[in-house]
Amino acid sequence: MDKVVETIARLKDITINERELINDWILITYDIPVTEEGKIARSKFLKNAPKIGAMMHSRSVYLMPNTQQSQLAAVELSATVGGEVYVWTSKVEDNKAKKITKFYDESIIKQINYLLNRIQKEEQLTLNGKHGMADRMQRKSANLYKQLLFAAAQRGVSKEVVNKLALIEAKLFGTLE
Repeated sequence: MDKVVETIARLKDITINERELINDWILITYDIPVTEEGKIARSKFLKNAPKIGAMMHSRSVYLMPNTQQSQLAAVELSATVGGEVYVWTSKVEDNKAKKITKFYDESIIKQINYLLNRIQKEEQLTLNGKHGMADRMQRKSANLYKQLLFAAAQRGVSKEVVNKLALIEAKLFGTLE
């Protein structure tokens, strides 16, 4: 494993494996009623989605690596009274695995690029003397970074993701040793 990945994993107390392709996937689609119970269930799922590596495919459709955490999230969501939750699992090979992994990785890269843009805005705010606003943005950026690390831990990482996560780590928290 890359030294940067090892350092990030050790600092954040998570396990990240190198993996170019993912073969086992879960796709969750849901229609949850607009009730108090439905709002709570939806909110809990959406809060935990980044931590289990879920990437939004489209509205109410999430793609994620097939892990115990993603299976548990699907079961919890399906317990909502009046809700309809469908879970598809798939083990794919070769070209299909490449295509799905590419879509998933592109979603992670979009989030990483969004975070890099946030960090650039924070740096500009600091240069303009707006330290309070920059500090508030930095706290949210650090939280978004942790969510991306969880997604990387669930997915395993490609070299491109490792390099971008290392760049974010350095910008947010200083240079890694």
